[in-house]
Amino acid sequence: DDPPADAPTGYNRLIPGWMFTHNLFAVLRSERKHATRMGVPISETRAIREEILLLVRDALARLESVVQPNEWYDDGQIDGVGKNVLLEVDRKRGIAAYRELLEYGKMRASLDAGSAIDEADRNRYLELIERLKVRTRDSRARDHHRGGRIFDDYHLVHAQPDDDSELELVMSILDDEEARLRCT
Repeated sequence: DDPPADAPTGYNRLIPGWMFTHNLFAVLRSERKHATRMGVPISETRAIREEILLLVRDALARLESVVQPNEWYDDGQIDGVGKNVLLEVDRKRGIAAYRELLEYGKMRASLDAGSAIDEADRNRYLELIERLKVRTRDSRARDHHRGGRIFDDYHLVHAQPDDDSELELVMSILDDEEARLRCT
């Protein structure tokens, strides 16, 4: 997307939370891939871990610090934007994405620690898992569609999302978290 006409020339559009909202497949695949390569439990290769969640909390605070909303922001209005443009619509979506990511991180930490989870939290987490399952499948379907548009032979070497064994392995992460939630 093009930045607003009155934005500085050469600035790119910054979309906070994009990986979590639009490419969760890649995030979870990376966790699984590293756990497999290292021969360790997936809980040891979390991309969504406390150090990252601290950065997310900081970014969320910066996005929420806006007192007077504008059409777009640069580094002068929100610290950390750098030589980029952050649209108001993306700031609002980023806030929602970061809040959801923090909720997911909290859920994972509780599961990994074997902590008791009350019924209200369990139900909220189960709803979150369902949304993440849809998001993960959607992100893989978008990749598949985009790959076919870019490379003529893409479909010769990549399975359809419905037959994608890699997607099913990634989905097993969420399935496992769901099963663990149901047992708490």
